[in-house]
Amino acid sequence: MEIADAAWLIDREWAKKLLRDAYELTFPEEKERERLRQEPVGSKPLPPTDVERARTNLRNRVFAVAGRDSDFADELRALGAQELGRVEESERDRSLAWQALRAGDLAAASRYVSLSIKAEPTQGAAWEIIPNVAARDRAAADRLLLEYIEQLRGTPLSMTNGSAPRVHLFLYSLMMAGSGGNDRPLPPPGLSVLKAYVGYVVESMTQLSQREPESLRSLRTFLLAAWVPLKQYAPELTGAFMELERLSRRPGEDAGLPTERDAEARKARREESVRQAIKNGQPDDATIGLALGHKDFAAARKLIGLLPAGEKKLRLTDWVNAEESLSLAAGGEAVEAEKLARLLTEAESVRRVYPVLIGKCIKAKDSSCATLLTDQAVKQLRRATDGEALALSLCALANALAPVNEGSAFDVLEEAVAAANTGRVEESELGRLSIEPEVFKMLATKDKERARQVAQGLKPPAARITALAATYQQEAKSPAKENVPQPKS
Repeated sequence: MEIADAAWLIDREWAKKLLRDAYELTFPEEKERERLRQEPVGSKPLPPTDVERARTNLRNRVFAVAGRDSDFADELRALGAQELGRVEESERDRSLAWQALRAGDLAAASRYVSLSIKAEPTQGAAWEIIPNVAARDRAAADRLLLEYIEQLRGTPLSMTNGSAPRVHLFLYSLMMAGSGGNDRPLPPPGLSVLKAYVGYVVESMTQLSQREPESLRSLRTFLLAAWVPLKQYAPELTGAFMELERLSRRPGEDAGLPTERDAEARKARREESVRQAIKNGQPDDATIGLALGHKDFAAARKLIGLLPAGEKKLRLTDWVNAEESLSLAAGGEAVEAEKLARLLTEAESVRRVYPVLIGKCIKAKDSSCATLLTDQAVKQLRRATDGEALALSLCALANALAPVNEGSAFDVLEEAVAAANTGRVEESELGRLSIEPEVFKMLATKDKERARQVAQGLKPPAARITALAATYQQEAKSPAKENVPQPKS
C-alpha cells in the first residue's frame, strides 16, 4: 500500500494493481465470506477481533490512496460488496465519505453517505457523518436525513438484533442540535425533516409493537423525545402517539409528557448526581465521565480527588488535564492551556494536546513559541508512563513543528526512530505501526536526503518500508528531477 502511495504519480496502473492485490489479501476465507454475504440488514454487529481490526485498518489505508480516483475507488468498493456483503459495502462508503469531507468535497461525501445508507441503514454512517455535513451545509444534511428516514421506512427493526434501539438512538442524536466537529454549533434540522422524524417514530414504533409487544417499554425514552416536535409539526399524530405512550408505560410509571423545560431538569439532575457523588465520597467512572462530557472540569476534579491514590487516579487526572487544556486552547486561553499541558504524564495525552498548542503558535507566526512547546513536550514524553506510545507521540510533535523549524523537527523525528527501534514489538501484523508515515512525507518536502536517511535508520521492517515510501512519494511529485529509488525491505 505504501509503495502504491509512492508510485501513484509515476505509474498509476501499477499502483492500482498493488492496491487491488492488497485489498484482496485482507479478505477472509471463503467460508467466512459466505457468512458475511448472508448477513441480513439490521444484524447486530459483533465485537471485532484483533485480526478483524487489523483488516479494517489495512482496508482504510488502501482506500485512503484509492480514493484519489473515484472510479477506481468505486471499483474496489463494488468488489468488497460482492465478496463481503453489505456491511463491508457500508463501511467502505463511510470511509470514503470521511475522506471526501477531509478533502472538502461535500458532494462526494454526500454521495457516499447516501450509498452507505442504502447498503445498511441500521449502522452508524448517517449518525457519524451527517452532523459534519450539516456543519458545512445544513440543506445538504437535511436532504440526507430525509433520504435516511425514507430508507428506514422499508427496513424492519427488531429488539432481538438491537436494530430498533440503535436506529432510534441515531435518529434522536441527529435531531438534536449539537456540534459538527471543532465545537461549532449546528443549526437545527429543517421543518420537513422534523415532521418526517416524528412521523417515522410513530409509524415504526406502531409496527414494532405489533411484532414485539414489549418493545415499547424499552424504547419509551425515544418515543417521549418525539412529543415536543410532534405537537408543533405533526399534531395530527397526537392520537396515535398517546396510544403508544400508554402502551410504553410500566406499571405505576408516571404518565407525564415531556416539556421544553425538561432539558433544564435533566441538567439539574446531572448536577445533583455529581453533588451526591461528592457528598457521599463515592465517585465512579460514569459520574466523572458525565462531568467531563459537559466540560464541568471543577466537578470532575473534585470527584477524582476522592479516589484513593493509585494508577486509576493518576490516569483520570491526566485525562481531565488534557480535556481542560484542549478546551482552554479552543477558547483562546493559551497561557492557561499550556500550564495544564505541562502536567500531562501520559504519552497519548501529550500527543493529543501539544500539537494543538504548537499549531496555535504557528498560526500566530511565532516559531519560537512552537519550538519551546515542542522541547517541553519532548521532556514530558521522556518521563511518560505509557512508553509504547512514545514513538508515535514524538512523530506527532515533529510533524507539528516541521512547518516552522525543520531542524528541530528532524531532531525530534530521530528520537522517535530511536524509540521505535527499542520498542518491544512492532504490531504491523495487526495493522499498527510504531511510527507515523505522514511526518516523513512532510519533512521530505524540506530535506528529502535527510528524511530518507532517518527512515533508513528504522529497524522494524514494516515501519522502515512505510517511512521510505512516504519520502519517495514526495520525490514522485517531480520525477523528472532525478530517478526515484526503489524502497528497500
